[in-house]
Amino acid sequence: MKRDANYRQSEELAWLTRDVFAPPVQVERLSYNALRKMLYGTIPFERRNPDGLCADDVEGIGMPDANNTRRQSDDEVENDLRVAVMAMARLREIGDGLIEALDGLSGPSFFLRFVEFVEAELDPLMVSVGYLHNAGDNDLVEMVAVRAAGVQLENGPYDVPGTPCQGVAEGRLCIFERNVRKLFPEAPGACALKATSYVGVPLRDSEDRVIGILKILLGREIHNPRFVASLFHRLALSCQGELARYINSDAMHREQVQHQLDERMRQRILASLSHEIRTPLNAISGFSEILSEEMMGPIGSEQYRDYARNIHTSVRFITELTNRLFDMQRLENNSTDIVLGVFDLRLAVKDSLVMLQGQIQRRKQNVDANDLARAEINGDRQLVIQVLINLLSNAIKFCAEGSQIRLSFETDQEAARVVVADDGPGIPRDALATIAQPFVRASRHNVDVAEETQGIGLGLAIASQIMDLHGGELVIESEVGVGTKAIAVFPRHRD
Repeated sequence: MKRDANYRQSEELAWLTRDVFAPPVQVERLSYNALRKMLYGTIPFERRNPDGLCADDVEGIGMPDANNTRRQSDDEVENDLRVAVMAMARLREIGDGLIEALDGLSGPSFFLRFVEFVEAELDPLMVSVGYLHNAGDNDLVEMVAVRAAGVQLENGPYDVPGTPCQGVAEGRLCIFERNVRKLFPEAPGACALKATSYVGVPLRDSEDRVIGILKILLGREIHNPRFVASLFHRLALSCQGELARYINSDAMHREQVQHQLDERMRQRILASLSHEIRTPLNAISGFSEILSEEMMGPIGSEQYRDYARNIHTSVRFITELTNRLFDMQRLENNSTDIVLGVFDLRLAVKDSLVMLQGQIQRRKQNVDANDLARAEINGDRQLVIQVLINLLSNAIKFCAEGSQIRLSFETDQEAARVVVADDGPGIPRDALATIAQPFVRASRHNVDVAEETQGIGLGLAIASQIMDLHGGELVIESEVGVGTKAIAVFPRHRD
């Protein structure tokens, strides 16, 4: 009768095993040693005895030796089977509870609930989940969730070398049944919490690489390391997939945060540079103009006068760069105040041509802006003038001396379009997508322009940003050897 009872116990254990290990086993009459190997022999782990020596093949405490030649009595076999069935049932109970506890959770909330569950089930001094990353020559673990003494602690990094986690980081499930502080006197967590034992299991990604560590510190000895190894293997399977997803999302988040910090720093530097450099530039520009024009009397040498003119030209270029950097910084930082009002675009064209009259005359060009029909828009007049100046300046710079630039309006009920057309060298088709980005210049796209006409690559970028503020758009149409059309599309009405 006892043998039949043992076989029924064997069948129950085999049935329970289906839900924990894969592939599922066949329900058959298994010997005790076969059951024991199935339950406790499937998870390799590293175990240390009290003297700190590594045993390659150590049987679980409290379980008989599989190689023991003494024939067991029926009572002993039945008792061992009961222990095995209870162990498997406990594994199943914890697994089902874990699935229920983590249902629907992801990210930090997943790991917080995970360590809470492990703490409630195993009552450790500390439980933590963290991911590995390399800093210099040493591995670090960045914790994503940690609890100790029933309290959620702040996440932070800890060093792996010299701690029980070193073997885990190398890919082994490590169990230190007792004397963990004696074995690792420099391990801060074990010593601070006066831990007796330690369990650590590697967490792996889909390519079987170790990406993290699940560990607990206990205030008591571990008396069945084989069962503990099976339990922690199950716990690792339940959280390592989520850890891999978290690492990827966390890396992306950190990259985005770093980009934002870098961008803020860049904006602060540009703002500070723009403000601080304007005062000396204005002084240099003014004095160099006085010298080049000999306003205070002749300077006695034509060469000195040429030097003064070169200084004035260079300073004017730097001043333009500074002003545009400052404008770009304000636009990107959303610190540009936009004052909307209804006005006639013809007035903005007139103001912009007045400001550019000196450049137009120096290059002996003509801007055809006659017979413009009335076109009212709701926008910021000063910013619209800046758009027109930037578009016209580009046409002036890139057209040959004596050429004609055409400015016209195209209007309908939805929008008013200001078209600035020139007969310049044109822009290659593959460059049109990036030509309005900051610091992109025509010369970078192999457009044949003279060095003195090359800009700094901010005019179109600023114009594009201002058009965005107005809910409009900047469209560039161009063909190499034919010319370029810059079209500023303003909505006629704004909410």
